[in-house]
This record gives sequence, structure tokens and C-alpha cells, in this order.
Amino acid sequence: MKKALMQLIGLFVVVTVGVMGVLWLSENTRQPQAAEPVTLETALGSIAGVEVVEVNVVELTEMVVVTFEADQSETTNQWRMTQILCAARDYMPAGYGLRLAGDLANGMTITTATAAAEQIAGVECPGVIDWATWAAEYSG
Repeated sequence: MKKALMQLIGLFVVVTVGVMGVLWLSENTRQPQAAEPVTLETALGSIAGVEVVEVNVVELTEMVVVTFEADQSETTNQWRMTQILCAARDYMPAGYGLRLAGDLANGMTITTATAAAEQIAGVECPGVIDWATWAAEYSG
């Protein structure tokens, strides 16, 4: 009886260690999950120092309209617009232009800019853009 009990305990230990080994292997050999694909919205949502408020893709006018949180400083707003343009460039629908609108906290728009698809394709990023001379339309 004592021998049978010892054999049962031994069997229990072997099975337990085996199950733990299988669980460990299955946990440590899982394939990594594929990262979420980057979209225009996710690219614009992850720009350091820029708060994107709204993104609209307008099919009728073939424009991507991005509203961002503006600052009283025109230099800061131009920097923010450049960051948005560089982040959006690779994820914009083919042939679409970009319209940017900088709004203050009270909702007042203080800066706007429009860039055609051809202009966007030729932009060097990172870079400095003088929006007053570069953009198709600019109001700052």
C-alpha cells in the first residue's frame, strides 16, 4: 500500500511538471500579434506637442481637413502645421489636398492653410515651411 501511494505521488509530480512545462512553452512561443495598421487618424493623433482636434476626409472636394489647437504665436502655429503635414503626408488618400485650421480654446479660428496634393508630395520632412509663401492659401 505504501509503495502504491509513493507511485501515485510520483505520477502526480511527473504529470504536474509536464503540464507546467507545456503551459510555459505555449506562453513563451506565441507569435507576436500584428501591430494595428497606421491610419491617417492614428498618425495625426500621435504628434508630440500638437493637439489635433478633428480630422475629416471630404470626398467632394478631395481635401483632408485637420483642425488643431492653435496658439497666439504664428511661429508656433506654423511649426504645428508643419508637424501635421509631415505626419499626414504618407497616409493621405492619393490626390487629396490638405486644409489646416488652427482654433483657439474658445473656438475662434486664427490660422488656416491649404496645400495641394502636388505640393504635399514634394515636401521634405522634417523641414521648415514658410506657410505664407509655400501654401496655396494661408491666413495667419
